[in-house]
Amino acid sequence: MSKYLNKLSSKLKPSATLSVKSRASQLKRDGVSVIDLSAGEPDSDTPEHIKEAAIKALKDGKTKYVPVPGIPELREAIAAKFTSKNNIPTSPAETIVTNGGKSSLYLALRTCIEEGDEILVPTPYWVSYPAMIEIVGGKPVYIKTTTDTRYKITVKDLEKHITNKTKAILINSPSNPTGSAYTKDELHALGSYLLEKNILIFSDEVYEELVFDDFEQYSIASLFPNDLDNFITVNAFSKTWSMTGWRVGYTRAPEKIISAMSKYQGQLSSNVNSIAQYAAHAALTGPQDFYEELKKSFQKRMNLGDEIIKEINGVDLHFKPSGAFFLFPRIDELVKQSSKLQECENPSMLLAESLLDEKIATEGCLALVPGLPFGDDMSIRVSYSNSEENIREGLKRLKVVCEKLIDA
Repeated sequence: MSKYLNKLSSKLKPSATLSVKSRASQLKRDGVSVIDLSAGEPDSDTPEHIKEAAIKALKDGKTKYVPVPGIPELREAIAAKFTSKNNIPTSPAETIVTNGGKSSLYLALRTCIEEGDEILVPTPYWVSYPAMIEIVGGKPVYIKTTTDTRYKITVKDLEKHITNKTKAILINSPSNPTGSAYTKDELHALGSYLLEKNILIFSDEVYEELVFDDFEQYSIASLFPNDLDNFITVNAFSKTWSMTGWRVGYTRAPEKIISAMSKYQGQLSSNVNSIAQYAAHAALTGPQDFYEELKKSFQKRMNLGDEIIKEINGVDLHFKPSGAFFLFPRIDELVKQSSKLQECENPSMLLAESLLDEKIATEGCLALVPGLPFGDDMSIRVSYSNSEENIREGLKRLKVVCEKLIDA
């Protein structure tokens, strides 16, 4: 270890989802049969009209520096989207374009969180939340949830965890990894209590368009139009438009917070890639049917995964997701039936490793993400952003390895 590394750098862990993908990719390069159900991105390509907009921007010479918070036309389109689609009155000055959704959330935390502030984080959580909070000097305070509430927190949970150090809460709906989403009434109850306690509300809505079974998605800020200073809404083009590699995120917040975020971004990276911004503008202002077809496709594959998991001994999906494109089944019963899993410190990690071990996964390897990095070591995350054929074969491989881990 280098003597020049600071304490935080030494403790910081790599993204678990990216680590699994890297391991799976290496096995594939080595000629091993691997089905990858770890992906945190849509398996479809970016729509053609968006790519064409990027090509046009290149040909038109849109390759110079642009304003740090975003090109004016994109900020205007984002403000219009928040106002009309999310029902959150928004001006362009209340928006910023960032280097992906991660950057949006990080910059917002960096802007608002002081050293020692407590931020409430419901578990299971997206893997990067704790690290981001710790990087900016905050302290994540975890609120454990269960399948009884579909992994959603209640006002009673808030009452048990709010202290005089609580500064903010991070709400993710629909959720990565659980696929759970809050109803309008649930959001209103939580928001009312949090506003009463003067808690800042970060709302991660990256999966807002990918909801199923007629679930009605709401932005929590839209329910409190007179209290918008208490809300920071984070989003991105990544999931809705299959633009993960383009790295374009955006935030809606009070103008003073946006201004401060822009200062940080200006010092760290200057503007977001100019060509990607013109592509993002085309996404918001062009045809809006892409994600509707994507949603139908995901719902079909979600139902398929649900049916197959029901046939795997020891693996239980207690409810169907309301959104996103992940299944988050529990492995409690599998652990009870497996002395090998009981004896290890982290059962979900051992299961994930076993699925990538050729000596155990003799019928082919499977990449999925253990639940531990999401704050739940008794679960695994399965992405159904893949072909039906691969979902069938991948979950068959999961069944085979689970059977091998169960004591005879």
